[in-house]
Amino acid sequence: MGAEWTATLMLCGIYSMTAIATQLGMMCGAFSLAPIGWMAIGAYAAALGATRWMVGGFEALLIALAVAALLGPVVMLPVRRISGLYFALVSLAFVLVIQSVVSHLEYTGGALGIFGVPLDTDLPVVVAALVLSAAAAAFLSSGRRGRALRAAGQDAIVAQAMGVDVFRLQLAVGAVGAVIAAASGFLYAGYIGYVDPTQFGFSLVVQIIVMVIVGGRGSWVGAIIGACFITMLPLVLRPLAEWRDVFNGALLIAVVLLLPGGLVEMAKLTLRRARPAPAAALRPSLANEESR
Repeated sequence: MGAEWTATLMLCGIYSMTAIATQLGMMCGAFSLAPIGWMAIGAYAAALGATRWMVGGFEALLIALAVAALLGPVVMLPVRRISGLYFALVSLAFVLVIQSVVSHLEYTGGALGIFGVPLDTDLPVVVAALVLSAAAAAFLSSGRRGRALRAAGQDAIVAQAMGVDVFRLQLAVGAVGAVIAAASGFLYAGYIGYVDPTQFGFSLVVQIIVMVIVGGRGSWVGAIIGACFITMLPLVLRPLAEWRDVFNGALLIAVVLLLPGGLVEMAKLTLRRARPAPAAALRPSLANEESR
């Protein structure tokens, strides 16, 4: 495998983790963009750990995950009073505040950022982190927890009437999503070797939202599929040269219009068609053939 494809696969895994964290919030009815802010915190923890705190990468990661686990639910608190796009705006404000703070503090390198982050991230580490993140998402979205999660996402009032503690569930999702996103940011810093405020701004917010929508809302598997699709698309379309961006935009519009359920829905339909028909369903057709 070439170095370019290896680097692309690492980015696929890193962005997939952030997309999973964003998707979990949407699944429980909290349209939160805060994972991009937690990704920035994880990245800056890696940079500060190596250049300011003089601690190892593992210790810096533990600090980032602890902060995310403790403060993730705090960022989710406004969901008790507001929801939908209003909560999305509040969570976006959190992202922009993080970006503004790190760009104005000399301690975090200001607008220039921090260079010299050790390049400790490799493909096996990213794959292991993605597997753990997917396992956490599968745990939250399966069984009784998954039914409660989806009920809260469809109608919080009805879910509350059915005995689901929606607010407590959203706080738990906020903590898990913050930890996953902080880990992805830590890996991103170890992959690229430096951090600066522009990496975690509005453009990344839009990119993660596109990944979630293209992959398929309501499915953590869709978040992974969408993240990989969007990340690999520029590399695949490189032979188109100057027409690459045009084809890229047209393809995304086609996916949104023709596949409202996202790429994960198309994958499910493909698997159903490829699956062999049950024996009971084949008997009538066999009987008809014999009668002829």
